[in-house]
Amino acid sequence: MNGYATCWSVKVGVGARPPAEVGPEVPLTLREAAVLPELGGRFSAKQLRTAIGSGALAAEDHGGTLYVTRAGLRDWREASRVKPVRHVRETDADTQTALLAARESVRRLRGS
Repeated sequence: MNGYATCWSVKVGVGARPPAEVGPEVPLTLREAAVLPELGGRFSAKQLRTAIGSGALAAEDHGGTLYVTRAGLRDWREASRVKPVRHVRETDADTQTALLAARESVRRLRGS
């Protein structure tokens, strides 16, 4: 064993380097990127290719081989995060007033 995590090593140039030595702007093939620890084994090279095709993930094409960077993957994941929904609290005075007005409008429209 090479002393690195058994499930991960990235070949850059000659030999393999641990993730800590692969900087944010180092070009990685999709197969290399798919096994990065920050992706947690949740994405395949095919899924990354799909994200590139949709324009969501930035990539470089060199001689028919697609490359991505850790920085690009981080930006893609950040942009893909689901934003929390702000729930309306009925305790806010303005919200309570608006809610009562809306209920009154609905009551009038229904004719009751």
